[in-house]
Amino acid sequence: MPDPESTPAEQKACDEALKRIGDCGRRRAVTLDLAGLGLTRLPPEICRLTKLTALDLAHNRLATVPLEIDPLTQLQQLDLSHNLIESLPAALADLATLAQLNLSHNRLAALPPTLGHLTRLTRLYLSHNRLTTVPPELGQLTHLTRLYLDHNSLAALPPEIGCLTQLTRLYLSDNLLAALPPELGQLVTLTVLDVSHNMLGALPSEIGQLAKLTVLWLMENRLVALPESLGELEGLSSLSLHDNPALQLMSSVLGADPRKPQETRIASARSILDFYFARLAGNTRPLNEARLMVLGMSGAGKTSVVQALRDLPFRDREAGTAGVALCDWTMDGCQGPPVTVHVWDFSGQEITRALHPIFFSNRALYVVVLSGRGHREREDANYWLRLIQAHGSDDSGQGPPVIVAMNQWNVAGCRPEVDRIALRECYPFIRGFVEMDCKTKKGVPALKTALCREVDRMPWAREPFPEEWHAVHRSLTAPVTRPTTLNQDDYRALCVTHGVNDEGQQDYLSDILHHLGTALNYRNGQILLEAMMLQPEWLTRNLYALLRGAEKLAGVLSQADVEAVLHAEKNAASRAYLMHLMERLGLARPLSDRPGGAWCFSTALPDAPLVGVSATSGTEEVTS
Repeated sequence: MPDPESTPAEQKACDEALKRIGDCGRRRAVTLDLAGLGLTRLPPEICRLTKLTALDLAHNRLATVPLEIDPLTQLQQLDLSHNLIESLPAALADLATLAQLNLSHNRLAALPPTLGHLTRLTRLYLSHNRLTTVPPELGQLTHLTRLYLDHNSLAALPPEIGCLTQLTRLYLSDNLLAALPPELGQLVTLTVLDVSHNMLGALPSEIGQLAKLTVLWLMENRLVALPESLGELEGLSSLSLHDNPALQLMSSVLGADPRKPQETRIASARSILDFYFARLAGNTRPLNEARLMVLGMSGAGKTSVVQALRDLPFRDREAGTAGVALCDWTMDGCQGPPVTVHVWDFSGQEITRALHPIFFSNRALYVVVLSGRGHREREDANYWLRLIQAHGSDDSGQGPPVIVAMNQWNVAGCRPEVDRIALRECYPFIRGFVEMDCKTKKGVPALKTALCREVDRMPWAREPFPEEWHAVHRSLTAPVTRPTTLNQDDYRALCVTHGVNDEGQQDYLSDILHHLGTALNYRNGQILLEAMMLQPEWLTRNLYALLRGAEKLAGVLSQADVEAVLHAEKNAASRAYLMHLMERLGLARPLSDRPGGAWCFSTALPDAPLVGVSATSGTEEVTS
């Protein structure tokens, strides 16, 4: 008979459940699926299915565990997840044959001690509830292999959890745990332990007893140190320590963040622990290096700004930059030891600008140099800032720090005028404006101070490097040993020679060197087919030479022209590689109708300005 107090929707759900119960009885089935019907109660007829071994009641609207299941004493699997259950009846313990019980995504604030009577349980799911404590009787479930207690409000675990010696997986993430009981070390069969998103300040030394542990996730805690016993877990393959700032472990050491599935780089647990304990032993020292990108239109005074930063004499007529000029500047005045800044002074001429973004980095510091000489400073500012935003932002869209140098301030007719408030609103990564005149040294101390301030905010500038990493760095940058190109296999062999054996750390080191601009590597990009370590002077000199050569020859280079432009590069394979790169960048297109091979450089064609770029003319000469 229909329940007169039921709503039409509830009655419909009950009718559907009754139909499935009848079908199950007629088929003498031992499993019954009543999930997702919107049930608020169970038909009493379910009591007749005493042979049931599996019952799925997930995704309903049950406020309590239905009494109607009490006679189902042969149940082995019971799924009550995604309901509205606030408490568990003591009678649940009568289902003594249960092996799997799923109570996740409910409203449970406590567990009854009688839960410990379900001694045949092998899997217990209690995720996404409101639990603040776990009864010690949970330790009686000695056959448990998996226990899910994540996404609750647990502030502590009872020591009896150490009795669950058959556990292989324990999930405790997203709770309020400030400590783990030392008895956790008794879980000798544990392979996966997730305690991320808690309030842990330390780990018990007994964690080193978990000899079978392969996965340990400790993200977003308050760890200030790691116990030495952690180094004894030889089988540990995945260790996540992200967002434990007091450990001072950089992402380059920690590897891929599990919260970002698109990241594929893996760091072995051994490499992370070796790095951490090596630093504790004093076997690391800070990198103390950074990269500075100087951008601006022709005639803005970029090279004079670089000269002023390096305390070199001012020259009235500075030679134009052909592509990009590289130099090092020792930055004093920062917090800590001096920082070696790798300065990239980019040409402002139009033909070169299409190539600049390939060298941008989201870990670099930028100076945009403006001059009011052509009264186009507002357009120029927007051009460069848009370019930085498009090609220098990180994965979250955050732009790199930029200082805008208002150059030639004391030169008549050249003082740049821009709406600084509007620019900062449009480009929030602007960190300051400095009024400068390189000839009189106006603003030079202010620019140095601003750059020091930003470098001090860059954690990777002071990243601790193991001695082995420093050795690889020296081999790739020292004038005597520095290779022009190095393929991936040879790079890995070089790393192994210096004691960096983990491929994850090898890759992170190559990324760091790329961001520094000391050894370029486009392994993670879509540009190169083969991962290579490239000497920046070699790459920039040749690529910009090709662009300028194409400009002189009306945008078309034959094979003979390429060989003439790259006459200093004797290796034919290297010349082919450079042209292949220009093709991948979209700057050169092969022409099939030219015998012997030829390429069209669209940006170098006559009267073909770059899209979105205001053309400027003349050579790059600086008078102030």
